[in-house]
Amino acid sequence: MRRTWAAYHYAIRRIKKEEEDIVKHRFATARIRDQSQDFGAEVRKMTGKSAGASTTVNGVSESNKIAELFASKYQTL
Repeated sequence: MRRTWAAYHYAIRRIKKEEEDIVKHRFATARIRDQSQDFGAEVRKMTGKSAGASTTVNGVSESNKIAELFASKYQTL
């Protein structure tokens, strides 16, 4: 019974991993062929998650100040 339970759960994990690999492969192939218009939208569809915008960055909460902060960081790079 334990072996059967372990084999069942191992098979489930293996199938989920193979499914993820297939999706990633299809996505990469589509990107190579340039079938996808918006990279970010495709990634959100794949992951099923949408990241919300942060309201505070390094203690700054105003959008124009956050933009200035990123601009200064980018400029130093």
